[in-house]
Amino acid sequence: MKATIELTKKTALEEIINSNDIDTIKSLIERKEMSLKEAEENAAFYESICNEDFASNERQRANRLIRDIEILKLAI
Repeated sequence: MKATIELTKKTALEEIINSNDIDTIKSLIERKEMSLKEAEENAAFYESICNEDFASNERQRANRLIRDIEILKLAI
């Protein structure tokens, strides 16, 4: 006898969306929007001091936050 088990782990974002807790989702959107603003400001600062590595990291962070915000807004 054989059994196949598939283990999956959901991300924190998926867990919140699946909870259907609108207040929590709205709160998370607000926090991510603040973080997005900070990431964009940080990227601009690092570019101004010619630190491309840090600027690139902050741009990647901003892009991830944009995707997360879009996903969360669809869940409302």
